[in-house]
Amino acid sequence: MTDDFRDWSKLTDKEKSDQLNADLERLRSGKGPDIRQDGKQVEPPFALRVAGRLGQMLAAGGETAETLKTLMASGMTADHAKLLMQTALHNCMVESDNGAPDRWLAVMSALRDGRTLEELFPYALYTKDDGPSH
Repeated sequence: MTDDFRDWSKLTDKEKSDQLNADLERLRSGKGPDIRQDGKQVEPPFALRVAGRLGQMLAAGGETAETLKTLMASGMTADHAKLLMQTALHNCMVESDNGAPDRWLAVMSALRDGRTLEELFPYALYTKDDGPSH
């Protein structure tokens, strides 16, 4: 076996912790989990679904496009604003998939008002140890 696929039961606690922290940091960076097929990074289906849906909503205009403009006007780069919105949409979709009401429009309004993802989704695992998201 290669180092990428070591037997979990044979790893030390530090090795397990290092791997979990690396995986979590990869998720926080917006790159998604490190899923490989034929040696190439593959985006998981849910991440593709979220990115595709955000692209559709931005193209349609409305609240989503207005939120992107507002975030960029506040000094965010387009990439950072889209990542923030994609993370918010991901969490809204997870909530919705679990039976909660869709609150996408309320989340977009809150982001325009300067609220952070940590305030809107305090239970999520993507929060950063070095401070709030912007």
